[in-house]
Amino acid sequence: MNRAPAKKPAARPKRSAPARRRSGLLERAVDELGARITRGDYAPAASLPIESELVEQLEVGRNVVREAVKVLAGKGLVRTGPRVGTRVRARADWNLLDPDVIAWTARSSAAFEPMLRDLTEVRRLFEPAAAEFAASRATRREAADLLAAVEAMEEAVGDPERSLEADLEFHRILLGSAHNVVLASFQNVISALLRADFEIAQRLPGAFADSVGRHRQVAEAIADRAAARARRGAETLIDENWQDVESVLSKKKRTGRGRPRRK
Repeated sequence: MNRAPAKKPAARPKRSAPARRRSGLLERAVDELGARITRGDYAPAASLPIESELVEQLEVGRNVVREAVKVLAGKGLVRTGPRVGTRVRARADWNLLDPDVIAWTARSSAAFEPMLRDLTEVRRLFEPAAAEFAASRATRREAADLLAAVEAMEEAVGDPERSLEADLEFHRILLGSAHNVVLASFQNVISALLRADFEIAQRLPGAFADSVGRHRQVAEAIADRAAARARRGAETLIDENWQDVESVLSKKKRTGRGRPRRK
């Protein structure tokens, strides 16, 4: 009996040029409004400008403005309702672990340092535990990948972009090696925090100089199945990283320059 040839899956339609443009405009509108809110341009409970004003300010269409507001509402920054328009929510209602909210807050000199401190404290609660779990749960391949990420960090010294990517990969593997889906979900939070740290590191030569060695100690402890050593190593990595951050920020306060503007 002859069988009919299997049908090939339908190819996914490519987005048209207008669709790509709309996507870019939406991203820009969300980014601008999110930055304004986290910077404090609008006080809690204050209304955003009416739709026609936002259309003019952001130079986008009404549909883009409406979609941008929906995105911000999903992040907890605004609430909408009949007759009240769109109002900014209190900071306590924001999704402070959202990577975009972290990035927008990092642009604000007033909120930058407190946000980094709070995120680092939260990171210290779960990443050492992830390292401890990884020491008993990581596969041989994961342990080898973790060491390979450290080697990539060593090779990238002096190249900020490559260093950051290698660092992000290290922490992605570390959280995944704990084999806990909740811990793994913190990857985006860690990534946003590390990006902010790297921006600081580039402002002061010599800061974070021992970072690669600290990462290697954690990776080797996990490869050796030394759970307590892996936890201590991760705690040391985070604590000394924060000391480096504080030293850079303190230096900028003393010089009176403040935090450099983002390029």
